[in-house]
Amino acid sequence: MEQTEKCMRSPEIDIAKGIGILLVVLGHAVPDANTGIQNMFWAVVFNWIYSFHMALFMAMAGVLFFRKAVACQSWEEKCRELKNRGGRLLAPYLFYSLLILAAKLVFSSLSREAISTRSIIEILFGNSPCGNMWFLWTLFSVSAIVLLAPKSNWFPLPLLIVSTALYFLQNIGIGNMDFGIGKICNMLVWFSLGMLLGKNIDKLNTLHKCSTSTKTLLIVGIVLVQILILKIRPNTAFPLAFKYLAAVSGIALTIAISILCAECEGKLADILQCLGKNSMCIYVFSYFVQTPGVTLYRKLGSCGIPYHIWVIALTVFALLFADIITKIVRKNKVLKFILLGEK
Repeated sequence: MEQTEKCMRSPEIDIAKGIGILLVVLGHAVPDANTGIQNMFWAVVFNWIYSFHMALFMAMAGVLFFRKAVACQSWEEKCRELKNRGGRLLAPYLFYSLLILAAKLVFSSLSREAISTRSIIEILFGNSPCGNMWFLWTLFSVSAIVLLAPKSNWFPLPLLIVSTALYFLQNIGIGNMDFGIGKICNMLVWFSLGMLLGKNIDKLNTLHKCSTSTKTLLIVGIVLVQILILKIRPNTAFPLAFKYLAAVSGIALTIAISILCAECEGKLADILQCLGKNSMCIYVFSYFVQTPGVTLYRKLGSCGIPYHIWVIALTVFALLFADIITKIVRKNKVLKFILLGEK
């Protein structure tokens, strides 16, 4: 289809992913997130980040996947793409899930959750004992659904409508579904939204024609809308609708900032683009710094270290660790596939 050439990888997408992974690592660095955040400033930052950060990642994945989704027409092409994505996403998912399951069995006294035989079965359905690995399973499942979904000139709009309905049903009508179905219902909507953006990437790029002041005003406007949404959400009779709007506005804000950064072509844009290109590596490896760090804080307390230093230090160390380990792992083909799903 002619649409398949529209969604080429652009600096803005990598910058948006870079902003997203920076927010993810920062959010995971809040040490008392699971027990109640005591610092008011970081509580606000944490709630803001968690209002859209994973929706942003799914949307960017959807933008990049649109071209492949419409290009795979035959069953042979679809199966080949599923095989490729299975290796990329499920290989590291299974490895880390089984690794952390074994570690939690050995160090059960330090684990927040009890491990049982059910835990092994749940791994197959996206409930990984390795906290952040659920995203890889969900991304693969969502990609499979999109590949198998019927395509027309309207694609992916019908899928976005259906997935939006499933999103609301999952959260208000059906409740929390088991066996990973709930995760799919919560994330398919953002993947579909990303594909719609991918289909209309040319129209999105018209923002480049706007002046810097216009783009800055747009960013300020979106920020004010976000503040209003997050302020109203706890007190409204329709919290889920505002949760949805908070995620949409967060995605819009990140894209607007990414376009502005890409045009500046400075050091910041280069750093964010680099983070975006290595976002999966950072997402995977940062876990092995931040989880022990958060566990130490929970067991020992702050040890006299200021709260801000805890958060910033965990963020910086996680990023540095991920960068170092990624460079080492990529030198070995076997490790590269097992740990990162790269060939």
